[in-house]
Amino acid sequence: MVHPRFHVGGSETPLLHEAVVIHHDRDVSILRLNEEHDGIRITVDVDPGTIQFHFSANTPLDVVFAGGRYVRPLPAESSFLIYDPRSSMRFDVNAPPGASWIAILMKLDALHGLFLEDFHELHFLRPENVDRQFHQQRLNTARVMSAVSDMLKGDIPDDLIRIHIVAKAYELLYHYFDADSSPLAERCPFLVDESNVERIRAAKKILHDNLREPPNIRDLARRIGLNENHLKQGFKRIYGCPIYTWVMEQRMARARMLLESGKYKVNEVADEIGYVNTSQFISAFKRRYGVTPGRFVSAGVTDEV
Repeated sequence: MVHPRFHVGGSETPLLHEAVVIHHDRDVSILRLNEEHDGIRITVDVDPGTIQFHFSANTPLDVVFAGGRYVRPLPAESSFLIYDPRSSMRFDVNAPPGASWIAILMKLDALHGLFLEDFHELHFLRPENVDRQFHQQRLNTARVMSAVSDMLKGDIPDDLIRIHIVAKAYELLYHYFDADSSPLAERCPFLVDESNVERIRAAKKILHDNLREPPNIRDLARRIGLNENHLKQGFKRIYGCPIYTWVMEQRMARARMLLESGKYKVNEVADEIGYVNTSQFISAFKRRYGVTPGRFVSAGVTDEV
């Protein structure tokens, strides 16, 4: 189904195959490019009837089809789905230095088998559309980005990397399609305006850069030039959760990273992510990961939560 070739600086590099093609069988292939490269072009030949899911992380890249006749820019934190039942879909991924990318390539029948037999809500799964080309691009929700981040992790033991990636790939597809089934997926006229989308993304960056002391909704709305309701509704529409939930998830993820480093005590981590009261941090961490920070460190359960 999939026949990857890898080019760095104009020369083929077969040794990259195992590093990029994490899983490959008759129905599903999972490709992953992490940040540890100086720029790379990946060429992949794909059989007709294969659905391609492309996911970017924090750096934009280009996916090129038909030998350069069709270029699809993939902005940071976005995804692109394309399906052509009639033609082979060779593509090239042009990744700048440090860019991360994930692709899930799946036969239509294999994808269809993941849903109920009478499930035809997805446009390209409807019987009348299985012979038609389909494509869709959108920003990733927070849950999709979380799954992408997990798939790009470099600290998984070698003997577990394949099962980790395969499991996270199906989790990624779940969150991708869950966004379609949610009422939030209804078309939002406010977000048709690209400038509003950029304001929402600017708000996310401000929050990310100020996790220790994030601005309140009123101040954040003022800084990006939107009213509070548009900010809250637009943020939830794009990232799949309310602003407060997103901030909490990011704080807990940072707390986990700091604890994993072994360089910080629990009270230092609490202070680092903005908790004045260490007990409140411990309670929040346990709600998110099922163990206290102390237990998390002492038992070495970093790969279990």
